Amino acid sequence: MPTEDKDSTNYKGIRDILRTIHASDDTGAYEKVVNAIFNEDTFNTKGHNTNLESLKVDGRDTSCILFTDLQTESRDHVVEIATEVFRRHCAKHLEIIPVRMLGECPQPNSRERNAVKLLTHGGDMVELCHELRLPFVKWIVATRRSFFKRYEIAYVYRRAIGHSPPNRYLQGDFDIIGGEIALTEAEIIKATMDIILHYFHFESCDVHLNHADLLDAIWSWVGIRPEHRQKVAELLSLLGSLRPQSSERKTKWVVIRRQLRQELNLAETAVNRLQTVGLRFCGVADQALPRLRGALPPDKTTHKALEDLSQLFNYLRVWRLDQRVYVDALMPPTESYHRNLFFQRTVAFDESRVYVPTEEVGKDSL
Repeated sequence: MPTEDKDSTNYKGIRDILRTIHASDDTGAYEKVVNAIFNEDTFNTKGHNTNLESLKVDGRDTSCILFTDLQTESRDHVVEIATEVFRRHCAKHLEIIPVRMLGECPQPNSRERNAVKLLTHGGDMVELCHELRLPFVKWIVATRRSFFKRYEIAYVYRRAIGHSPPNRYLQGDFDIIGGEIALTEAEIIKATMDIILHYFHFESCDVHLNHADLLDAIWSWVGIRPEHRQKVAELLSLLGSLRPQSSERKTKWVVIRRQLRQELNLAETAVNRLQTVGLRFCGVADQALPRLRGALPPDKTTHKALEDLSQLFNYLRVWRLDQRVYVDALMPPTESYHRNLFFQRTVAFDESRVYVPTEEVGKDSL
């Protein structure tokens, strides 16, 4: 709306137009307004396509090509391997519709800010698929399934910054509904490693484990108030790709301590306890779990979380995947709906360790 007096003629005229558009069933007026706003000649006059035109002149226009032929071949190979692994675990393919009406699958506030929304000529708002899991959960609830394995590999979209098209990412999901929690999580880790080990040596892959209830117990033990926990978790996420007890992680604590004290004004005792958790209670599962049991209050919820982690580690030991598994009690979940066990797999991107020379595995990682 124009930044002028609300009693002005221009303001009243625009207000009348908007009232007419929303009150009338005839979409003709709406289409005229939309066409006027999104007029291609107007955009060209404003210079939005200046860079694109300059690329066309000198023959460097690649706006219609996302990857080279080699990169596309590498991406396709990763998708084929992942699909084969998912099917080997008896997962069924469920395709998510990439465009849907706004509000059909409500998003949390954090996702709502990054969602890509489009306006149709008829006045409807649609959104591009932001992620693959919430539509699947909605389907599970509607069909009342008590057990189901599914996989999906598809592109998702995020809002870009500035005059740029939406960002596009290839997301791969493998979900198990029902079953014993630790066993299903172990199977998902096994499937993930089956894919990764096609391209990387086992020694370059780490698995970090945590439990949402254990993290809540850590917050209480340290003394982090609920209103500060999200901000503290965001800072601690900087440690996520670093192996517990590594020199790189210990060095990073210097920066995190300063930010916790200066930006969040946390008490010195709370910061010291957080660092104690990071230095003593995060590490190899066989060592970290007994220390956590001895330090935290033995309430029912915390006991159950530690038992789940122990059981998960035992399942991974059966599959011989326990060598590079770490309990990371400060690792926050990437999504708010992770309320039980969750894990993060990290890979050292050292070109000398890659089995297949694919430069874009990281860009389209599953």
